[in-house]
Amino acid sequence: MMGPRSSTAWFVENDDAFELPLPDEQTGQCRPGATPVYRLWNQRVDSNHRYTTSAAIRQSMIARAWLPEGYGPDGVALWAAQ
Repeated sequence: MMGPRSSTAWFVENDDAFELPLPDEQTGQCRPGATPVYRLWNQRVDSNHRYTTSAAIRQSMIARAWLPEGYGPDGVALWAAQ
């Protein structure tokens, strides 16, 4: 059912629109040519997560007590195609 602000130009996306490629669960390795995306958590009651492709930003956040979350020793959450 379309509401007063609906448009026939819009459509509901399917679940495939939100699938993301994951790294190897043990090593955190991405496919060749892909960029690792790191996920970090602030460990607070007002929980926040941040994502970055920068290893330097990842290290800076860890130094400020953010916890890496993801796969492998580096905590790679997913990968992005280049």
